[in-house]
Amino acid sequence: VTRYGMTDELGPMVYAENEGEVFLGRSVTKTTTMSEETMRKVDLVIRRIIDEQYAIARKLIEDNQDDAHLTIMRLRQQGFELDWESVASADALRNALARRPDAVIADYNVPGLDIRDTLESVLAADSDIPVIVVSGSMSTDAGVELMHLGAQDYLSKDSLERLGAALQKGLERGRERRRMRAAETEYQSLFEQLPVGVVRHLPSGETLQINSSLLRILGFPDEATYRAHPTPFMAAAERALLSERLATEGAARGVELQVHRIDGSQRWVRMDLSIARGADGAVTSIDSVVTDINERKQAEEALQNSREVLEATLERLRRSNAIRQRLLVRLISAQE
Repeated sequence: VTRYGMTDELGPMVYAENEGEVFLGRSVTKTTTMSEETMRKVDLVIRRIIDEQYAIARKLIEDNQDDAHLTIMRLRQQGFELDWESVASADALRNALARRPDAVIADYNVPGLDIRDTLESVLAADSDIPVIVVSGSMSTDAGVELMHLGAQDYLSKDSLERLGAALQKGLERGRERRRMRAAETEYQSLFEQLPVGVVRHLPSGETLQINSSLLRILGFPDEATYRAHPTPFMAAAERALLSERLATEGAARGVELQVHRIDGSQRWVRMDLSIARGADGAVTSIDSVVTDINERKQAEEALQNSREVLEATLERLRRSNAIRQRLLVRLISAQE
């Protein structure tokens, strides 16, 4: 006002050279060329500007409140039972999101609250909360951009008859995503608790999933170490044989072999492999179930060794008996 001629009352004249922060037209330190009367006029002009802008801001907020009530009325007419609140600032939005709402209906134009910031805040709080943007004047390109940023839908305030359907669709999608995550969590928990090793590979050999039981069988402390270890745990000849069986039979069951552990030792396992195919028949993954049979193999080997020792002992006894028989025959012949 005092430097840039923002008003007709005072005109484009420089009334003071400010050297500090300005408050209501007066600087903390300044070199002034204004009389007290001129300074009073400056204060009045600034006051008028503030009052005018405050009135405009208040009208915008009140208009949005009217829109909010109209939106709620339309939703209730479409069968929704609502517990709702209206927010008009970033802090109020954060507080509302902390109470975990089911949905957010956002006006495209809210003073002091950018719609993109609103979307970011909602998605950060809970990505399953649907956000529907309504506007009196918003281009299709702007609406599409908002959907790319995470909005469920965008509507004109002139077509709120679609709002109920859009909200219902968003709520259903949110519930479905939550169900899918819960199912994934349950699957992952079961996957990790299986007493046998399980691994899923891509046809290229890349590991998609591996559970902790198989990591223990192979001697790896964690999955990251397994993925960083380039050496296959199976000999090349055995891999080729299994690949051939999978290609011809689609599965390989009950294959017993020794796998190489990370410390260089070997361990006996039983493998059951199968392939999964897509709709086009192409192989999408190879699933392997690995059972640790090392103790059984060691017991079998110990039993086999015991049998061999027993048979060798019996053979020595038979030979010893035969020798005794021959000696006894000779002794009897000599006595005769």
